[in-house]
Amino acid sequence: APRPEYAEGALFQMKFYALVIWRLKGVVPRRLQLVYLGSGDVLTYDPVVADLERVERKLLALWDAIRLATETGEWRPRPTKLCGWCDHQSVCPEFGGTPPVYPLSVRPPESEPGEQGRMDPVRTEAGRPVAPEGP
Repeated sequence: APRPEYAEGALFQMKFYALVIWRLKGVVPRRLQLVYLGSGDVLTYDPVVADLERVERKLLALWDAIRLATETGEWRPRPTKLCGWCDHQSVCPEFGGTPPVYPLSVRPPESEPGEQGRMDPVRTEAGRPVAPEGP
């Protein structure tokens, strides 16, 4: 189990799962638990709608940033202490490298966004959201 100051990543993952359940099933889970098998520590999260809405806004902003970077081909490096260990320094602007040309002609298929860019789930006749069918 990570020390408390490093548990935010696991907590975000649990919030993401709660958001997916809420959006696909229309139900906010009462509690999510992450059990670290090595230590037996348990991280619990009791989601509330306001928190899930914040997570959704954060994810939508991240998706918008990814979409913009994909459209422009501009992927900015985010230097950290780990950069010294990176195998890609020769193509990283932080180390004087030049990244390979991003293939702007190869793009994922466009999808029709729902309200405020959110992908709306497919709904049954009863109005309940269901997972979309696909491969």
